[in-house]
Amino acid sequence: MTPRPSYRTTKRQIAFNTASAWIVILLVCAGAVSGVQQAVDIASIVVPSMVMLIAALLGIHRVTGSMDYRAAQEHAGEAADQPGAAA
Repeated sequence: MTPRPSYRTTKRQIAFNTASAWIVILLVCAGAVSGVQQAVDIASIVVPSMVMLIAALLGIHRVTGSMDYRAAQEHAGEAADQPGAAA
């Protein structure tokens, strides 16, 4: 039997991080719209960074998560092929 990959990040943590990223985006955009120069200055760095954080937490993890299972199965198959190896 192949061991299942375990993840340390829970759904609650992913939701909290995603909500926090959206809050930062909204605060920076609100500051920029209201004319706060510091918000305008950091918006070009903060907004793309937060969007990538959201994409990484939601989209990229969903796509690559299944690869963990495939890698675990391949590893278990390689260990079984080696003589004297405990599976």
